[in-house]
Amino acid sequence: MQPTQNQRQAFLKITERIKAGDKVNLGEIMREVGYTKATAINPELNLTSKKGFQGLMAKIDDQEILDMFMDIVKDKADKRARIAAGTELMKLKGRYETKVKFSAYEERDKVTDEK
Repeated sequence: MQPTQNQRQAFLKITERIKAGDKVNLGEIMREVGYTKATAINPELNLTSKKGFQGLMAKIDDQEILDMFMDIVKDKADKRARIAAGTELMKLKGRYETKVKFSAYEERDKVTDEK
């Protein structure tokens, strides 16, 4: 699916701010490019999860992002930044589970319920 004009403009503003090292507020960017206030309240639902926007994101070279995070991880000056960058790096590589699995607790509960 082709991205909409608003999606293209939002994508460009996001990448410009990231390159400049500025803070990225998706809702604010959405308002700047023409989304309504009601739509901009939930950027994940109304922008980043859309196929057109995902297509734009797919064009970004992953290696550049991974290299940037690796530079931060290697920087010994700021431990919090290193941890955050390491976490983001693992998420990008698909090795960070964001949802907690409760299967061990479910098994324990089954055993205690059977007694």
